[in-house]
Amino acid sequence: MSVYVVEKLDAMLHYADLDGAGSPIVFLHGLGCASTYDYAEVAAHGALAGHRRILVDLLGAGYSETVAGFDYTPANHAAYLKGFLDRLHLPPYYLFGHSMGGAIAVLLAQQLVQNLRAVILTEPHIDPAAKGSASRFIASFSEEDFARRGFAALKSAAKRAEGAGWYGSLQSWGARTLHSAAAAIAEGGNPSWREAMYRLICPVHVIVGSQSKEDFKIDEMRKNGITVHIAQGVGHGMAWENAAITAEAIAKAIATVENSHNE
Repeated sequence: MSVYVVEKLDAMLHYADLDGAGSPIVFLHGLGCASTYDYAEVAAHGALAGHRRILVDLLGAGYSETVAGFDYTPANHAAYLKGFLDRLHLPPYYLFGHSMGGAIAVLLAQQLVQNLRAVILTEPHIDPAAKGSASRFIASFSEEDFARRGFAALKSAAKRAEGAGWYGSLQSWGARTLHSAAAAIAEGGNPSWREAMYRLICPVHVIVGSQSKEDFKIDEMRKNGITVHIAQGVGHGMAWENAAITAEAIAKAIATVENSHNE
């Protein structure tokens, strides 16, 4: 496990840096998740094993430090991640983001021009959260009430869910951290994260699970130059549901970018 110190916050960001000769892939996870938890199996899959894979646990998640008084919005995450990526001095690389990590990746990509080959997103939160979503449930509580009773209810529901994939990483989050992040996701960006995605100058690929219930406005994405891939047999938690399908979908997006680059 590697460490980057976010100096302005005096906080330790932990990440796994897996060797590979191929173009690096930087993984950003979603709400209540951790890249070292969600993407270990995905990164180890043969479809991606040739790449350098950097699995980032955002501040407040996984192995990374929780910072008192920090507002865990996508914009604030993107701000310190800019310094992190600058410090790595990566060759041409891919920026990957899932769910909340998708919004962070979009905001981060606005600041990164040099060496960013493409952005790859799995079911990104680029719109205000849908009714019935986890972030809407969390944001419906006050911060104090969520810490007192809402977080326990959420963890209980996650533990009962089929596969309990989310429950494993959810336990590492603090109630305040989760509420702060969820409130931002529920409200959405202003200006819109979707519009910010459409304005990116690098290629953008979005992967949507065939079993997802949320409307990602796929036709609109395609009209705005976004390449959309459908991952069969999975939904929003695709990394837990089927790591192989997720890795292969990411590899397909990379191959599309590489082939276009070589034409």
